[in-house]
Amino acid sequence: RELNNYALASRLSYFLWSTSPDQELLLLASQGQLKNIAVLEQQVDRMLDDPRSDALIENFAGQWLHTRGLVDLIPDPVAFPHWRESLRDSMKAQSDLFFRTFIDEDRSMLELLTATDTFVDSNLAAHYGLDGNFSDEPVRVDLGPGTARRGILGQGGLLSVLSYPTRTSPVQRGKWVMGELLCAEPPPPPPGVEGLEEAAIENGSLAEVLAQHREREECAVCHDIMDPIGLGLENFDGIGAWRDVENGYLIDPSGVLFGAGPFDGPAEMIDLIAQDPRFPACMAEKLFTYGMGRGPTDFDAPHLETITQAFA
Repeated sequence: RELNNYALASRLSYFLWSTSPDQELLLLASQGQLKNIAVLEQQVDRMLDDPRSDALIENFAGQWLHTRGLVDLIPDPVAFPHWRESLRDSMKAQSDLFFRTFIDEDRSMLELLTATDTFVDSNLAAHYGLDGNFSDEPVRVDLGPGTARRGILGQGGLLSVLSYPTRTSPVQRGKWVMGELLCAEPPPPPPGVEGLEEAAIENGSLAEVLAQHREREECAVCHDIMDPIGLGLENFDGIGAWRDVENGYLIDPSGVLFGAGPFDGPAEMIDLIAQDPRFPACMAEKLFTYGMGRGPTDFDAPHLETITQAFA
């Protein structure tokens, strides 16, 4: 059914602000003005400039990019003795400030993956091994074109949330990339399939243990796709710090992104994802789902396709 002006005001307000319409929106609705495209665009710009649009960061980005999960993050102190509560706060600030730039600066959403600029304070600078003088307040820095710590996939917050308390999880990281960036989430494992044996991981290379797991036909269907993605991020440990060795084994971050091609290291993998047409299509679907409060249906398909083409 066609929305009336009041319904449009309500949907717009809960979408961008997560709250009810303000007086200006209600006044325009009463005047029948919100269906005027120029007025609608002006209102969207006004609402995004308003501090209430922080709701997009807390709710949309918080759900999609898993920054909400930082609240419950408790890395094992033996495995990660450098972890501090203050580091959690620094990671959350980095993610929030970074996502805010896409609202304020109208930058290409591809830079969500490829950006070399980010926000760090003294905590994160030390954690990331950055040179220079930093304060307790996060500042915007450019890490340079050669950095592997690009966009959200190079941020400690997301990398930590997608890990276990004692180690990384290439499976969780690969599954997240597939489901949240490419909208190609694999099905759940079949009944009776067991997870990895922690004892085997402690005594060997995680990559080798995963390779043995993929030898089972029922596991290979999904893990052949997920594991190379997660292993491409293995240079980032369970709390997002850079490393070259894991359990005494040199890390090999090369692999193949299904449907896109081979890569050697996180930077190349990130570039492949950013160039993949599934990425902008998936972003459009994620924002559509958040804005509508439901997933797309067959009825929505032609509208979502139009939105996706314009967005790409």
